[in-house]
Amino acid sequence: MNKTTNLQKLRENRGLGHEELSSATGVPAATIASAEAGEGALTAEELYDLAVFFETGTSDLLERDELAVTTHLDYPENEDYDGFWGHVGILLHGQQHTKWYPITTTASDAIAEDLQNLEKGFIAIRTLNNRVLFVNPLRVKKIMLNDDDAGAPPDFEDVARYMSPASYEAIREWYWEKAGAGEVSYSPKVRKLVEALLKEENLDEKRIEEVLLKTFIYYRDGSSESYHADSAHLGNIWALGRNLNIPIISIPERNDLFDCWYSAQAIALIDTPYLELAGNDEEEKPLHRKGVLAATASGDEGKKEGKASKGAKGSEKKKGKKNGSG
Repeated sequence: MNKTTNLQKLRENRGLGHEELSSATGVPAATIASAEAGEGALTAEELYDLAVFFETGTSDLLERDELAVTTHLDYPENEDYDGFWGHVGILLHGQQHTKWYPITTTASDAIAEDLQNLEKGFIAIRTLNNRVLFVNPLRVKKIMLNDDDAGAPPDFEDVARYMSPASYEAIREWYWEKAGAGEVSYSPKVRKLVEALLKEENLDEKRIEEVLLKTFIYYRDGSSESYHADSAHLGNIWALGRNLNIPIISIPERNDLFDCWYSAQAIALIDTPYLELAGNDEEEKPLHRKGVLAATASGDEGKKEGKASKGAKGSEKKKGKKNGSG
């Protein structure tokens, strides 16, 4: 018997019938039912309309083996989705303020497990603000997990805000369309939502590039640099696992303007855009919906069922605000 799709789980958890969901999204009820049954395909526009409504990613909707990452705050507590838990904080040497990132419940559990079992190397964390963090716990000053129920973490003004996964996807398409490198695949309704988000969050071209394209590299002494790294090579970082046997990491610039070779032990944190990794290669999909991944030096994924999560709510309480980005 086929497993239930995330689309059906999310719809039922919201207490919606096919007709009600159709009225809310504009996607025909028959199309929704057919997609849930695996008997029909959704168009790109329909996927976006549904993903925006459920505050999840377009790739999550028809998934049967992985939980959906959703930022909607009003679902009942259950095991059918992975949502906002709180924040992971990373304090680098030479810096006074902690860098806080929103994460899901599964990601928080996986981080704790990885840190308890780590001997050396890096752990990988997918956050809710479209980032993947490759953290070298032995090269940072402190790592903290702050449950949202405990209240706002210290240095609250430095907490990263976040949007739903579909919002990041849609803004990314909007950006590349403006750059003349493609066309958006969503409906005029979603386009209006994107333009409203851009205005609300003051996302100009520079800020969009920081959130969606730039990789930030933080060294063990607290210094840093950033550039648009080649996503095809970012997968090399997956080789940084518990059994770290790779002393040098190559992270070229996207347009081959330059190549950079780094000492793995000099790096404390690599902060890179999730969508740059997720859209890279089918074989690299394990990170696509995992909150935490520990890979061996040979590149075999020691996957943890960590998950990603919520979207357009800033760093807020489970009943808190929705908002912006990275």
